[in-house]
Amino acid sequence: MDVPDIDQGRSAFTAAMRRGDAAAAASIYADDATLLAPAADVVRGRGAIERFWQTGVETGITEVELVALDVQRSGELAFEVGRYALRLAPEAGSPVVERGRYLIVHRIEADGHWRRAAEMFSSDAEGGTRP
Repeated sequence: MDVPDIDQGRSAFTAAMRRGDAAAAASIYADDATLLAPAADVVRGRGAIERFWQTGVETGITEVELVALDVQRSGELAFEVGRYALRLAPEAGSPVVERGRYLIVHRIEADGHWRRAAEMFSSDAEGGTRP
């Protein structure tokens, strides 16, 4: 199913991360969103999610690729299942590509825009793979 606002949000997120703009990346999340990332505590709220992604940028994330495999909508909620690739170029060390799966629950907000309400991603392999 194509939900243009969700597709645009995905594109906006990846473009923001490519620019290293965590604030723009976090803008696609609901104010009360929850993020569940590997090896991290539960992250709650847009501000905390922005700090999470800012830390990622500071530790070397240079690009995020998201490939949606399925998007389903029912009323004011939609879910998206897909695959991701995080490209990291840490200051010390070799570049790494982490690949995995993700699940995002989107919610239509009062302003009519779809935003991420909950997100979970899981790496395919510990430590990623070398490009």
